[in-house]
Amino acid sequence: DEGGGAATSPPSNKAASQQPFQRPLSSLMSSLFSIAAFSILNFCKL
Repeated sequence: DEGGGAATSPPSNKAASQQPFQRPLSSLMSSLFSIAAFSILNFCKL
């Protein structure tokens, strides 16, 4: 198991190095999408 963990460590480390840039972007996109859907629903109600 330790060998497998060491083998999977580099990819997860690389993903962790890329996450700080991807996480805010994805959260921003999801928040924008939810705001857009909310405004569209309100617009349809009007």
